[in-house]
Amino acid sequence: MTRFGDNVKIALNAASKIFDSDPVVLNDKNWIAFLESIEIRDRITHPKHSRDLSISLEEYDKVADAFCWFEKRIFEIMIAFSGVAKVNWKKTGGGGGRPSISDAPWKEAI
Repeated sequence: MTRFGDNVKIALNAASKIFDSDPVVLNDKNWIAFLESIEIRDRITHPKHSRDLSISLEEYDKVADAFCWFEKRIFEIMIAFSGVAKVNWKKTGGGGGRPSISDAPWKEAI
C-alpha cells in the first residue's frame, strides 16, 4: 500500500469511529480499486517509459469507479459532520459562544 493509501485509510477509519459509520474494509472491491487507481495515477504522473502514459479503458473505468466510491465516502462524512456541527452549534446557544474542544465528539479518535 502506498503512503497516500495508508493516510486515506487512517482518515476514513478515524471518521468512521467519530461518526459511527462503516470502517474501510481492506478486502472490499472498492478499496482495492481505489488503491489500484492510486498506482495508475502514480504511473502516469511519474512515467519511467512512454508506455506508462497509456491508460486502458479498463483502467479508466477502475479509476472512475474508485473516484465515485471515494467521493461517496467523503460525502457521507460531510453529512455526518454537518449533523454534529448543528448539535454543537445549538449547545452554544446558536452562536452565543464557541463549543469547547472537550465537547468535540472526535477527540477520542485523535
